[in-house]
Amino acid sequence: MNPPLRLALLLSLAWLCGCTHIAEIRTHHGTGQDVPVINADKPSEGCSDAASTQASRANSIEDYKDYWAGFVEFDDEGWLYNSHDQPSQMEVLRTRLQQELNDPALVQTDFLVVAFVHGWHHNAHDSDCNVHEFRAMLKVANDRYAAASRQDPLLRHRRIIGVYAGWRGESVNVEGLNVTTVLDRRNAAERVAKGDVRELFAQLRKLQIGESQKPDARTDRMRTVVIGHSFGGLVAFHGLSPAVLNELTLTKPEGDAQECKTTVSRPSSVLLRKGVAAEAQAASATTEKLAPVFPDMLILINPAFEASRFESLHNLMKPSPGCPYPEDRPKVVVVTADNDLATGPIFTLGRKVLTVLEAYPRDGASDRASRERDANIHAIGFTSRYRTHRLCLTSADDKGRKRAVASQTPPPNADWTPLDPYAPVWVVGAPKEIVDGHNGFFFAARDLATDKQEPYLLDWLVGLHLFGPAPDSPVMASGAGCPA
Repeated sequence: MNPPLRLALLLSLAWLCGCTHIAEIRTHHGTGQDVPVINADKPSEGCSDAASTQASRANSIEDYKDYWAGFVEFDDEGWLYNSHDQPSQMEVLRTRLQQELNDPALVQTDFLVVAFVHGWHHNAHDSDCNVHEFRAMLKVANDRYAAASRQDPLLRHRRIIGVYAGWRGESVNVEGLNVTTVLDRRNAAERVAKGDVRELFAQLRKLQIGESQKPDARTDRMRTVVIGHSFGGLVAFHGLSPAVLNELTLTKPEGDAQECKTTVSRPSSVLLRKGVAAEAQAASATTEKLAPVFPDMLILINPAFEASRFESLHNLMKPSPGCPYPEDRPKVVVVTADNDLATGPIFTLGRKVLTVLEAYPRDGASDRASRERDANIHAIGFTSRYRTHRLCLTSADDKGRKRAVASQTPPPNADWTPLDPYAPVWVVGAPKEIVDGHNGFFFAARDLATDKQEPYLLDWLVGLHLFGPAPDSPVMASGAGCPA
């Protein structure tokens, strides 16, 4: 046998032998009360991209007393795993969350559901790096919200509920060969996005609507944030974008300065928290109960799909003269690292090859064809005309602490100016000090001077959810802002 053929056969055998199993990982669907508290202070210690899970750690519910997390997994066709001898992971999650929402002991407690969809190379194994980081994210969010509620009497305590949407992000568990699965896993992510993950989002929305329709309900007792990373951003976006686009279309202010209105009117949650719009609280009895905003925030971090899918949301942000958005949090936040090679040059090169036979309509003397091609070969964060904001770090305070802040920095080739500061769709660029490459999104690169990793991006997102984007918000830059 000649050497090239022998090498090809060996590679094929390694590829086949390295295939990962299509099976549910979190097989114990109990309450999770017996799960020991996991140290989430060191999210990267002992993690691996595709390791195994011990039977004693295969619970679909992980209980941390102050907060908890549920795991819901989907197969390559996007179907939810089911077991004949116990409820499904989704049923266990829904039951547990419904019990807490109805618990008399928690009647004064608000809830924040944080759903995370992982990307390529990852899964729901106990030792997977994204699982470690997800636990750390919940701990940081719990600590930040608890501190904020102690400092601000207008803020109720929010109990953090995590939802980890798992899928087979790796099909070949062989280092080096697993890079060949990018198109296979991209296609799997597309199928997952069109599968039962939509039911997961629908079930969360149903619970949120149920809370808003209770007698004397607080309009924002339950909030939901969905975060997708890499191909997980593709899953989250395609699973939710029709609903998000519908919601933003209905609530877009239109008209003129004399008569500015929306199809569906809702009070600004930020203004309500500040006590600015008491009359809006009364009006919300009918409007908010019809259909609360869902999700309250969709966050895509280094999303790995072509920006052309984002064009309709971008066009919706074109301002109506004299009819700005009210002060409120953004609904969609896309964050991309400057040095993300995966969704930057590598993604662009791949798209150029895959789209070589695609054509674009020429609209007279306009540049439509070039804009459409640009969006088709780039990811969202690398399509410059979509960019709205930039993150940067503040100077160290008297305790040596820095924090991430954002400033509105429209690109030179913006489709319209000025940008509305309260427009609900943000596309944010981040330097490596805040988001380091494709996977360094939960924690910044390790500081050599302090040997610490700071959750700059996570702290900024929590602050954005707590305080909104007003100029005096601690998450917004002041003065000269962030450099473009």
